[in-house]
Amino acid sequence: MLVTRPAGSYATTKCIANDTVGNVTESFFDARNRCVIERDYTGRATPGLPVTDTENRPTGKLRASDPDYYEARWSWNNDSLCTLAVAPGGQQVQYVYQSDFDSATPARKRADCRVVRELATGGVDWTATAWPT
Repeated sequence: MLVTRPAGSYATTKCIANDTVGNVTESFFDARNRCVIERDYTGRATPGLPVTDTENRPTGKLRASDPDYYEARWSWNNDSLCTLAVAPGGQQVQYVYQSDFDSATPARKRADCRVVRELATGGVDWTATAWPT
């Protein structure tokens, strides 16, 4: 199904999957069929029935404090290599490839991963006057 683009994404296609126990996953894909957003719902839908934007939506979260869904995001470069992966908890991993350093890199070397960065996601207490012991 064609979709209204979620904020900050290049999604053009949306797929809603309902597994045999009612777990629902919404996946958003860009024009090159690369997954850019995946939402795993915390509630369950009725198994065996189609899930749409308006019918058979997941209900009954396990814990009331759970969000409606957990969302993961991915960004891709023109070679369809993942440049950023954001996990549901906010953890981020950034990837830099040989082609990012030199655009004239031969095709066989463009996908060589040169740098992997795990970006901090938790808050930092800048008011502390000493390192924890």
